[in-house]
Amino acid sequence: MNEGGGILEQGPEGRWGLYGWERGTASLVRSFDDEDQACRFFYDRLTRSVPEPVELAPEQRADLVARARRQQAERLREREE
Repeated sequence: MNEGGGILEQGPEGRWGLYGWERGTASLVRSFDDEDQACRFFYDRLTRSVPEPVELAPEQRADLVARARRQQAERLREREE
């Protein structure tokens, strides 16, 4: 699920869906046969513990930043085309 939030919704056929939102677009994360299963899964996702962040060495951090900048520049070029 996207970290921006989520919503549970019952579909017309009676199944329940958990939807995540990112940049204004909803996408189905998972569907369930009943509301209880959907709520339990959603609750677990909201309350699970998150692993501690890993400290990167300066070289690793520099490599990641350089890669992210290259990817961003690539996406900008693709939009301009």
